[in-house]
Amino acid sequence: MTEEIRPFKRKAFIFSLDGASFSLLEKIQKYNVIPFLSKLMESGSKGELESTNPPLTPTAWTSIFSGLNPGKHGIFDFILQDANGNFNPINSSFVDGKMLWDHAGKAGKKVVILNQPITYPVHPVNGIIVSDHIFTPRRSNAYAYPENFIEVMESDIGRFKIFNNVTYADNRIDAVLNDYFEELEYKMKAFEYIDNRLDWDLFILYFWSLDHIQHSMLHILDDEHPKFNRSLHDRYMPAILEYFKKLDSTIQNIYLKVIERSVVLFVSDHGLSGLAGFVHLNTWLLQKGYIRLLETPKVRIKKILFDIGFTPENMYKLANRFFIFKQGMPMLSTSYNKLIGFVFLSFSDVNWNETIAFAKGNFSQIFLNRKRNNKSAINDKDILERLKNDLLELTNEKGDERIVDKVFLKHDIYTGDYTDSAQDILFYTKNYEYKALGTLDFNSNRSITDTFAITGHHNHSGIFICKGDGIKKSQHLQNLKDEDVFPTVLKILGIPVPKGIDGRIIKEIFENQINETPETDKVDDTPSIPKTPKGQDIYSKEEKEDISKRLKDLGYM
Repeated sequence: MTEEIRPFKRKAFIFSLDGASFSLLEKIQKYNVIPFLSKLMESGSKGELESTNPPLTPTAWTSIFSGLNPGKHGIFDFILQDANGNFNPINSSFVDGKMLWDHAGKAGKKVVILNQPITYPVHPVNGIIVSDHIFTPRRSNAYAYPENFIEVMESDIGRFKIFNNVTYADNRIDAVLNDYFEELEYKMKAFEYIDNRLDWDLFILYFWSLDHIQHSMLHILDDEHPKFNRSLHDRYMPAILEYFKKLDSTIQNIYLKVIERSVVLFVSDHGLSGLAGFVHLNTWLLQKGYIRLLETPKVRIKKILFDIGFTPENMYKLANRFFIFKQGMPMLSTSYNKLIGFVFLSFSDVNWNETIAFAKGNFSQIFLNRKRNNKSAINDKDILERLKNDLLELTNEKGDERIVDKVFLKHDIYTGDYTDSAQDILFYTKNYEYKALGTLDFNSNRSITDTFAITGHHNHSGIFICKGDGIKKSQHLQNLKDEDVFPTVLKILGIPVPKGIDGRIIKEIFENQINETPETDKVDDTPSIPKTPKGQDIYSKEEKEDISKRLKDLGYM
């Protein structure tokens, strides 16, 4: 007898946990402070969720909630190059394709999206949306829809805590942790307030603190970190464990309130690995001859100073040592950029007619310089092959071990009309132990240096856990990708899956057979994708500097 096929129509609640990984949770388990999450990992349908290329917050979350690879949705980084060659912060208008909450709202479902990247500027939804902690200007009043609802809520429970307030330094750990506790407390209040007033069908609740604590304190909480600090561990680990204890209880309290009426999912965009060092990509490209400098007296003097250590890196270390900047460096303001370009070696000193390639971005991105004059001397294909071979020969600071694991060309990892606007080369180091910096022009006079400011950076290992009525228990899932979350949640909600997406329904989590035929489950709702990004540079000069500074404080720009 054939098993009955029945529709699966329920509510869905998503814990959107930035930076969560099974590796991290397993390390914390031994301290017995996350009993609920430990039980959840044993009883739920779970699997490692492979992140996007690169595994960056806006790139990965956009794929998770659109079902599209970056080549189709157009988000490759926190920044995007404009027609004039300048790199500016992105915003939600740069995303091509409908998001999960748009499909749900169109189907008549009530949605709630709290703090999810990348949602600023917000657009009308069938429910409530509060924008993200990265791209929302700090002084903006247009960060929620509908405005009247958020105003009433904030009059009752206080202004929505969108942002973190304190940038990490060794002498500010208590203040940073207090920031994390405030996030948990406010997210709990916001959930309860909305849950008591709206009969929602899809609720997405985002937490940023798990990501931040690993960027800043992985060398404290992980005794296997290559730069593990025993002294800071002994002093601050009890407070860090209190944070995880509070995170566990907050998630449990919300879970118990929603599990009887919804399927609950736990999803993250990536994991984090401990950093052993930095790769200063533009310095390396300069040393290898891919970047050429102008032959002027001023540039020669700046290069001599650069060679003896007059660099932004050393200025930052000096300032941080004396705690000059309590809330991060004043990076990327117009005046600061002019100062950097005037005092230190920078792209303004580059001979762009003869430069072959340069780096810009947050994760090992190298771009070919297509404005160079010597294109006939060496073609792009030969340059890419040479770059790939040179990268695979890159060694650590001691010169005794190669550090690059994989090198990809953009057409190896993307499909879609935005592929041509992506970086030409993307590479990963072994065990993600080295973060390649392309965010400042020539930050250091050495290509490989020790870490500073951050000690953890993204890897591809996110999490997926699913619990609820109709969901199999203790299932170990394999071959999951970010793009698979979108169609799976649509299936849970009973909404047809659009054509043209890259993800699959994770059908192995369902207890009963589900109908997944193309005729009934796929609808022709493919968004039209223009040949150039449709994003709007919506920020004022002051807002752009605010967003850029925040990205810098987070280690992203």
